Amino acid sequence: MIRDKKENIGQYEGAHPLLKIACAYLKNYQGAEVGKYHLDNGVFAMVQRYTAKQESDCKWEAHKKYIDIQYIVSGQETICTAYENNLTLTVTYDPEKDICFYEGEGARQELKAGEFLILFPWDAHKPAIGEGDVEKIVVKIPY
Repeated sequence: MIRDKKENIGQYEGAHPLLKIACAYLKNYQGAEVGKYHLDNGVFAMVQRYTAKQESDCKWEAHKKYIDIQYIVSGQETICTAYENNLTLTVTYDPEKDICFYEGEGARQELKAGEFLILFPWDAHKPAIGEGDVEKIVVKIPY
């Protein structure tokens, strides 16, 4: 997992060959309608707007096929993180949806507008925790 601010995102372009596409999208983001946007080479972005929830209403999840960048455009959100092997699997991996679910405990990442997490396939996460409205972009990068 990597946590940082948007102004530093270019520093991570070399961590994976397709991160440059994702970083360019986030650096140049000027607003968009809620939805899914195909970028290039299988990279896509999902613009989301929602009201954050109580932690008890959120689930631990992990993905095998994608690296996630979770970038907070406005509002704030807590995203819990843990290595997936430190959690208990509750719903086995669904390759069509690229997701599995867990239970357990992890670290709390309090993200404000302009901050992001880069989550690799071994980084389980429990997003959308908090109060108030959030605009977030999740960029999915094939791994």
